[in-house]
Amino acid sequence: MGPQLDRNYKTGQVYKATWAIVLRYLMGSFPDLMFVLVLCLAMGIALSFFFCYHLSLIYKNQTTNEMNKISDMQYHLENELEEHSKKLHDLGTRDGIEKEAAVLKKNIEDTQKKIEKLKENPYDRGFRNNVMEVLCPK
Repeated sequence: MGPQLDRNYKTGQVYKATWAIVLRYLMGSFPDLMFVLVLCLAMGIALSFFFCYHLSLIYKNQTTNEMNKISDMQYHLENELEEHSKKLHDLGTRDGIEKEAAVLKKNIEDTQKKIEKLKENPYDRGFRNNVMEVLCPK
């Protein structure tokens, strides 16, 4: 069976029914139904993003609160790291700054360790076990 054809009843012209033509017909004939369809599509897309976000939380075994606090802490630590690096760069090669440079290097190392520590989640037990913990809590 070939493509479905339609006929313009006024002119008698035969044309192929494309998605645009079908959509235009539906919008003209059933505007309320099309509004509900568009609304359902928009809500479906929003809920899909929401679902994926929660799957990522389950994957990491975190709550929204933990994720936000870790994100904020990481942001502040990265700013601190940037400030220490800038101070170290501003010191340059002036004489008598070895002690100050050593303190800044130590601060940079400590901040980098804190950032790495934030990436570790002690509650993460692997995706399968995290899902089981959510679906079948003990």
